[in-house]
Amino acid sequence: MSDSETVLVTGASGTVGSALVRLLADRDVRVRAASRLDRLPDRALGSALGVQVELRDPGSVAEALVGVDRLFLCTPLEEDMVDVAARVVAQACQAGVRQIVRLSAFGAGTGGKTRLAAIHEKTEECIRRAGVPWVFLRPNAFMQNTVAQFGHGIRRYGAFRAPQGAGRVSAVDARDVAAVAARVLTQSPFVNASYELTGGEALSNQDIAAIVGRLLGREIQYVDTEPGETRATLLAQGLSEWLTDIVMELYDLSSHGGAARVSPDVADLLGRAPTSFQDFAADYAADLHPESTTSK
Repeated sequence: MSDSETVLVTGASGTVGSALVRLLADRDVRVRAASRLDRLPDRALGSALGVQVELRDPGSVAEALVGVDRLFLCTPLEEDMVDVAARVVAQACQAGVRQIVRLSAFGAGTGGKTRLAAIHEKTEECIRRAGVPWVFLRPNAFMQNTVAQFGHGIRRYGAFRAPQGAGRVSAVDARDVAAVAARVLTQSPFVNASYELTGGEALSNQDIAAIVGRLLGREIQYVDTEPGETRATLLAQGLSEWLTDIVMELYDLSSHGGAARVSPDVADLLGRAPTSFQDFAADYAADLHPESTTSK
C-alpha cells in the first residue's frame, strides 16, 4: 500500500468498524471514517477524518468516495441491505475505487442455509460482478455479543438466557476481525479471496457462563429458553419481525451445531492464535461486573 492511498471505512461507529479505524490510523493510513452519526468521538477517530454518510443517499456516498482507493464495506442489517450495497458498489466503481473489502457473514458462499448467509451471498455476487478486486470477510458470531446481548442479565441477575441448548459456537473477537481487515486493506498486490473468521475453539453457553463466573468471582448461569419465549421477548423489545426471524434462525443453527466450525484463517492471516474467550472476557470483565452500568 502506498502512502498516498485513502481508505474509506463505512460503519465506522460499529463494533468492527470502530476498531478498524483505530488500527489503520495507528499505522498512519489515510482513513475516512464514515458513519450515520453527526460526529464520531475523537477517541474513536485518532488521526482519521470523520464523515457523516447515509448509504441510502447517493449524493452523500459520492462525496465520501472522492479520492478513495480502498473501501471497507459494512452495511446495516436491514431489509434493503442488498440493494443498498449494490448501489454503493456501483458508485465505488464509478469513483475509481481499486479494492473492496466486504464484511460478510459466516456461511455465505459455503453452502450456509440461513437467511443471513443468503443475503450476504447476494452482496458478494454483486461485488464479484463489479470487476474490482475484492476480499470477503465472513465472521462467525462476535464475542462482543456476550456483553451487548447478555450483559444486563449477567450484571443484574448473574444469569443470561437464550434458546441454544448445548450448541457450541466458534465465536470470534471483533477486534480480530478488524485486525484481519486492516491487513488486507494495506497489502499489495490485490488478491481476490474469502476468509472464514472464527475463534480458536467452539464453546457452549454453559462454557461461557463458567468462564465469566470464574473471572467475576460469582456464579453465572446460562438459562436455556424456549424459542417462542425468546421470539416474543425480541419483538417486545422493538425488533422487527424480519430481523427477529434472522436472529431466531441463527439461534436454531447454533443449537444444532451449525456454528461450531473452527477455521484457521485468523491465525494464518495474523500469524497468531485468535483471541481466546478467556482473554476476551478478561478485557471486558468490567462491563460484566455487577457494579458496571455500561457496555461496549
